[in-house]
Amino acid sequence: MKIQIKNRFDLKVIFECEADSLRIAVELAIKQKTDLSGANLSGANLYRADLSMADLSRADLSMADLSMANLSMADLSRADLSMDNLSGANLSMANLSKANLYMADLSGANLYGEKLDKNPIQLLGLRYFVMITKLQIQIGCEIHKVEEWESFDDRRILEMDGKKALIWWRIYKPIIMSLHKEYYNNQES
Repeated sequence: MKIQIKNRFDLKVIFECEADSLRIAVELAIKQKTDLSGANLSGANLYRADLSMADLSRADLSMADLSMANLSMADLSRADLSMDNLSGANLSMANLSKANLYMADLSGANLYGEKLDKNPIQLLGLRYFVMITKLQIQIGCEIHKVEEWESFDDRRILEMDGKKALIWWRIYKPIIMSLHKEYYNNQES
């Protein structure tokens, strides 16, 4: 059957092919290095799809089944992943900056080399994107273990992004560390 992948913003066709399923068409587009940024893949069944290294930035993947999918090194920045099934997905080295993960199921997913047993905390609308997992915290493009973030001195934070980062960190460090402690030390939540 003829399958078209369209841009979610202007509805222009990004990729077109003959395939038995949308999953096969998406994998073929990625193999051909098609830029799928902004693609409308809402509700798509992409179970076990190989989407590694794909540019899916700003794509609408809301309500998609991405369980067991390989999304390693994929650009998912600003993508809509709300209400997705990402259970068991490989998200290692994926760019999730400003991605919408509202009500997404990430149980068993591999993120930053960590198998998640709870959905990460995501803070949006700040100067820097923040994602907090049990073992690691991503702030902007910096990903470090929780213990490292706690022990960073002013000089180390200055090296990351200058004085504005240091001022930001002095304000938000207690909040981020408190959120981490409360969320991951309370296993009933």
